[in-house]
Amino acid sequence: MEVLVVTGIVGTLGGLALVGVSKANQGSKETVAKQEVRGLVEAILSYEETYGRLPASKQANTPSFCGGSPLPPRDYTFGTVAQDGRGTLKGPNGSPLPSVISQTTALQPLDYQANNSEVISILMDLENYRTSGNPQTVNWGHRYNPKGIKFLDAKESSGVQSPGVGDDLVYRDPWANPYIVTLDLDHNNRSWDNFYAFAHVTEKPAPDEDSQNGLVGLKRPNDAPYSAPATAHPSDRHNFVAKESVMVWSFGPDGMVDFNVSNSANGKANRGKNKDNLLSW
Repeated sequence: MEVLVVTGIVGTLGGLALVGVSKANQGSKETVAKQEVRGLVEAILSYEETYGRLPASKQANTPSFCGGSPLPPRDYTFGTVAQDGRGTLKGPNGSPLPSVISQTTALQPLDYQANNSEVISILMDLENYRTSGNPQTVNWGHRYNPKGIKFLDAKESSGVQSPGVGDDLVYRDPWANPYIVTLDLDHNNRSWDNFYAFAHVTEKPAPDEDSQNGLVGLKRPNDAPYSAPATAHPSDRHNFVAKESVMVWSFGPDGMVDFNVSNSANGKANRGKNKDNLLSW
């Protein structure tokens, strides 16, 4: 009997120790992710200070067309696609989100989409992917980093499913999901992210749904055409922005986000699957 009691106590203590180790590891990963998010933002701002522009290709900077007329340049979210299918932002129908949100408040699907490898190849001055055949990056010939400066010192990893910069040059968080990067390509000191700009994600629940202040520190601009009246259709209110030139975020420990198409209070930016997302702003 005494042996059984001792064995039970040892087992209980062992279980508690494993829980403690698991929580410690989780906390360590969150610390690493916060450092990497901060480092990525600092690298982007350093690039901007050096070149007077943000690290994005000509394709990302090119306006799309709507009804035969080009829309003005706008911000771009890197992270709507991922080569291995992991960490991809999905819309309500399961397809990747549109790459931009236009200045006319309408969502505009684009033929051109990119993951963060485009930004990483420019910041780290990489000309080739490390995948089969070593295909060229957008920075081939140092096109977007002619001074050859390594702005970002990030951990490199093998394959395409591990934390760090993989062979596909996608920068993944400690839970192996790609970091999402949004750049202020129209240079108005505010950024539209292709997830957090949505009202059903960032707008405060009723009775404050039309408040100028959204969740997670984002705001709705006052000036037209970005502002929307209280009576507007929800699709006309997708204008929550960060007053930053760059936004970087991670899916967090659960590796998931909730697009909250039902506009539920439990699916907002600070609740449910979105609560653990790690944000730069």
